[in-house]
Amino acid sequence: MSRIVDWNDPKTCVLFGDGAGAILLEAAGEPSGLLSTTFGADGTGADLIHVPAGGSARPTSQQTAAANEHTIKMNGPEVYRAAVRIMEAAARDVMRDAGFAPGDVDLLIAHQANHRIIAEIGDRLGLDEQHVFSNVADFGNTSAASIPIALSEAARQERLYSGARFVLTAVGAGLTWAAGAGIWTGARHRGRARDLETIGANA
Repeated sequence: MSRIVDWNDPKTCVLFGDGAGAILLEAAGEPSGLLSTTFGADGTGADLIHVPAGGSARPTSQQTAAANEHTIKMNGPEVYRAAVRIMEAAARDVMRDAGFAPGDVDLLIAHQANHRIIAEIGDRLGLDEQHVFSNVADFGNTSAASIPIALSEAARQERLYSGARFVLTAVGAGLTWAAGAGIWTGARHRGRARDLETIGANA
């Protein structure tokens, strides 16, 4: 994310972090694993968070570079409202399809946009703090990497354990969203999230 952050814009540059993650799924007994998923997009929210130029619609030019149109532009208050509304609705969809009541959920892992958004989604879903995971204070908003990183950290901390019912929910630019619900069977967790300084030192 640091490649497209405007370091002169304090409303966005302090929010984002760099990260990467991967998840490997394998066959397991029933009932377990990923039980329900949903995803969608609503282009009417495209301007809430976007990079104005550099794609096929507005290719890079001297003019777009001079106008600083290759960095993230965000309407913070509107993104906040949309993120809470969309991630709550997506989480409810997958919980319903998986047959989970709020009291059944052992851990909610939302896109790590900011702690207030994560906490409000948890409140709206009737989950107390111990059932809502947040590591945004450690890594910032790593965009699409935030849920894989959070899954790794949650498993390492044993907040995800065999038989735990989990809900994942995310929102992104576009506006796009996705969510999933399932039963964790990842007893053979390996690896952990590391900060960028550590990764750089080990490279």
